[in-house]
Amino acid sequence: MIWISFLALLAGGFTILSMILNAQLGKRIGILQSTLMNYFVASMGLFFPLLFTGQMKNLFLLPFNEIPWWAFLGGAIGVSVVILSNIVTPKIPVIYTTLLTFLGQMIVGITMDIFLTHTFSLGKVVGVSLIGAGLLYNIHIDKKEAEISLMK
Repeated sequence: MIWISFLALLAGGFTILSMILNAQLGKRIGILQSTLMNYFVASMGLFFPLLFTGQMKNLFLLPFNEIPWWAFLGGAIGVSVVILSNIVTPKIPVIYTTLLTFLGQMIVGITMDIFLTHTFSLGKVVGVSLIGAGLLYNIHIDKKEAEISLMK
């Protein structure tokens, strides 16, 4: 369990790092172009290991007609995530991007639990609400500090 938790933390850190790097690339070459470059580099990063380990043939043997169409939406959603983060990340502080992304994940997670497993956790809703309230409070404080520094 500790190993899986570490991997989840690593994935979360890589997610934010990826958002920052993609946003920087987006500022230099354009949002859509950087998204395409992101997926091109990722595809090449997977192509060669698949090729050299002999697992490429497994990809072509997959019974695509037996896979439900909605299972392929992850790629389209992933592209949307990169495009949206390329737009948002340069415009707000990274901590806000991180917290808003986290809040979005938690809200969707709670919603999925309700509809897919028919479970509801008041504790999770309260936790998300507290994080959201803390974020709003912090934004309010930052705005006041910015106004004060402009008056000087």
